[in-house]
Amino acid sequence: MKIAFVSTPGGHLSHLLLLRPFFERHERVWFAPVTEDSLFKLRDERHMPIEAGVARRPAFALRTLARARTLLAAERPDVVVTAGSGLALPFLLVARSMGIATVFIEVYDRFERPSLTGALVAPWVDAVVAQWPDQLEAYPNAILLGPIL
Repeated sequence: MKIAFVSTPGGHLSHLLLLRPFFERHERVWFAPVTEDSLFKLRDERHMPIEAGVARRPAFALRTLARARTLLAAERPDVVVTAGSGLALPFLLVARSMGIATVFIEVYDRFERPSLTGALVAPWVDAVVAQWPDQLEAYPNAILLGPIL
């Protein structure tokens, strides 16, 4: 199985890297902006750079959609996994349109209400993963994994 991870640097990236026991036996590629943080954390991983920017700006969103289409067509992953961020939505949309499975993991610190990305993608992604039982109120069909620590 080939997994494509989409993440911004910082907490989202750190969070996804905690899944190493699951993904280390699979082929994978990471789509993340180039920063000192991402270069350091992904130093032993295959990393394809994507532009950093403000996801709510239409021009940035359109560029990210185009970049997602190019990268996903070239890489042809079996699944796209993200823990959110503004980059998640364009990649999940393109993946869905290409018939690639999509997984959204709600972040650890969102237990009172869903993240904006989660609220937008939960109705149509293939799987939503929750880390807390309280998150099931917002995502009743989610898979309860428990805390990714």
